[in-house]
Amino acid sequence: MKKGRLIVLEGMSGVGKTTLARNWVKTLTDRGVPVIYLHGALSDTPVGQRFKEVVQSRKLELTSTYYYLADLVQFTQSHIQPMLKRGYVVIQDRYVDSIISFHRALTKMNGIIEDIKPVVDLYTEVGLLARPEATIWCYASDKVIQSRLNSDDGAHRKYIKNPHLLRSVSEEFALLMDERIQDGETIHTVKMDQVQHLSFMERFIFDLCETL
Repeated sequence: MKKGRLIVLEGMSGVGKTTLARNWVKTLTDRGVPVIYLHGALSDTPVGQRFKEVVQSRKLELTSTYYYLADLVQFTQSHIQPMLKRGYVVIQDRYVDSIISFHRALTKMNGIIEDIKPVVDLYTEVGLLARPEATIWCYASDKVIQSRLNSDDGAHRKYIKNPHLLRSVSEEFALLMDERIQDGETIHTVKMDQVQHLSFMERFIFDLCETL
C-alpha cells in the first residue's frame, strides 16, 4: 500500500480554499486516486462539538486558540492519521497555520507577546499532529477577501466587523509562510485573485497524480 499524503490549503476565510479543495478532490477521484476532503477548526469530534458552543458564545478571546488546537489534535488522531495509513491523499482545508496566524494577530492586538507555534511544533514532532507533505498558501487582496466575506452567510462576521483583525491575520499568515520557507518546508504561494493561479493548480494536481 502506498503511503498517504497530507496536502494542506491555508489562507484567509473567503480566499477560495474550499472551492479549490473540492475541485481537487473531484479531479483525483476521476483519476482513481483515493482522496478525501477534510476541514479543520471546530470539527465534528467530541472536542470540537463541545467547544463550538463555547467559542461561538464568546467574544474573541485568546483562550479560543486552545480550543481550536485541542480539537485539531483529536481530529488528526481520529480522522487524518487513519486516512493517511490507508494510503489516501488528504486534502485538508485549514490546519495548524491558521491557528498560529490567528493567535499571533490576536495577541498583538491585545498587547501581549505570545506565540503558540513552539507548542504546535512539539505536537507535530511527537506525532499528535501530522506533518504536511506540502502546504498551499492561498492569498488575495484585502479588497477581494472583504467583498467575498460580505456576501457569505455571516459565518465570518468577526472579520466583517473588524477589518483591522482581517488585515492583521493576513499579515501574520505572510510572515509565517516566510518562516516555513526559511525552515525548508514545502510551501506554494498562490494569489487567488489572478488568473495565473489556475494553471499552477492544474499543474500541481497533475504532478501529484504522476507520483501516486
